[in-house]
Amino acid sequence: IGVLSQVCPKWKQLFFFLAELSMERGHALAEGLKGLPGFKLLNDAPFGNEFAVVTPKPACDLVKALLNKKIIAGLPLGEYYQGMDNVLLVACTDKTSQADINSFINALREM
Repeated sequence: IGVLSQVCPKWKQLFFFLAELSMERGHALAEGLKGLPGFKLLNDAPFGNEFAVVTPKPACDLVKALLNKKIIAGLPLGEYYQGMDNVLLVACTDKTSQADINSFINALREM
């Protein structure tokens, strides 16, 4: 970012805008997930666009089921950390739309 911002100061503004947009979408997703039965954030720590959510079912099962619906759900942390079978790491980017968030939430609600 440093070199680009010297060449074109607008790049720095663009990067900050995209980062803020990703964070807003991550927080919108977190709010939606907290409204689902059995879902909660892993902890109360501040986060940006990526966070861990506790799920009512094994996260790897949710990921597989959602993949069949062409939804990439996130990273099931139980595959990497003992005792975290029901924890899913999710993230949003500037490309994640509100419609994407709604589809994800609705697909989980149907499970």
